[in-house]
Amino acid sequence: MFAARFPCARALLFVQAAVAAVSLVAAERTYTNPVYAGSMPDPSVIRYGEGYYAFGTTGSERLADGRIFTVLRSTNLVDWQALGGALEPPSTNSRIQYWAPEATSNGGKYYLYYAMGGLEPERFELRVGISSKPEGPYVDSGETLVDCESNRFTIDPFPFRDDDGKWYFFYARNFTNSAPDEHPGTALMVDRMADMTHLAGDCHVVVRAATIGRSTRPIGTWMFIMRPSIGTRLKAHVS
Repeated sequence: MFAARFPCARALLFVQAAVAAVSLVAAERTYTNPVYAGSMPDPSVIRYGEGYYAFGTTGSERLADGRIFTVLRSTNLVDWQALGGALEPPSTNSRIQYWAPEATSNGGKYYLYYAMGGLEPERFELRVGISSKPEGPYVDSGETLVDCESNRFTIDPFPFRDDDGKWYFFYARNFTNSAPDEHPGTALMVDRMADMTHLAGDCHVVVRAATIGRSTRPIGTWMFIMRPSIGTRLKAHVS
């Protein structure tokens, strides 16, 4: 029940944040998509103070400064300045993949959650980097955010602070088993956060693949999650 209360959509988060601010910009000027033409898959956009920061996946690549995850800054969600890389590499192994950065802040510190892995099939773990500045550099905490069942494929982190101040952690993980009206595959999970670098170990399924037309359980109202593919460029939208 509590899982259904929380919005968590990487692309929709950007749209929601963009609509109000870009609408103001559009009243005074025009713009052309993409607003950032470089590679920017899995975009995460967050407002800190008077500025917006966007973080994007770089896979196994390193930016010119040797860091991971492209970071951009904007004052209007249209004009973006590239700031280099966000995360100091937590490993010297250049084959490791780094996916889906998601930023937040708490208690005067900045946190960048991400998935790390790719050396073995279907094996990714969730990590978090910490910084004193929104653009970084972020340094890995040394802790893995472990799924309550120690699932070996966990990706797409999304920390969420509720109105009562409690933190929850959404992420995707694989199910290899099947059950009546349920399929193996990637599902959306949520867990409570014990603190900013640890999960409480109380995970719940939010959405899991089911047989269309056969499930008798109530579905409720869900927000669809959309993930851009590798090579996607950052775009703005005004409705």
